[in-house]
Amino acid sequence: MTVLRIVWWWRLDRKPIPAKGSPLWQERVAAGVHITFYIVILGMAASGIGMMILSGAASAVFGTPGAMLPNFANYPPRAPHGLGAFLLVGLLVFHAGAALYHQIIRRDGGLRRMWYVGSSGS
Repeated sequence: MTVLRIVWWWRLDRKPIPAKGSPLWQERVAAGVHITFYIVILGMAASGIGMMILSGAASAVFGTPGAMLPNFANYPPRAPHGLGAFLLVGLLVFHAGAALYHQIIRRDGGLRRMWYVGSSGS
């Protein structure tokens, strides 16, 4: 799903135009945060799949009754997976804070620019 979303984002998505008067550094940080979101999500998926394969946990997750989950801390993909979780939460807090900054402090209609609009543009 994430790969499909990335293709949609690059090819078809109508990205919101930057707010008037936004410094270039803010536009670059916003683009960087969005790209980093996708990198972290893909990295977490890869490390999660790696842990499932290396640990043999698939049987416990997908159906063997009474099967116990292994201690995932014993597998190398656990470290990047845990780091990815912290990064994802940090990015989410930063992103929400920036959206609130634009909505409440700058009052530049940031949330309205991000929201889906009908074909009439309203």
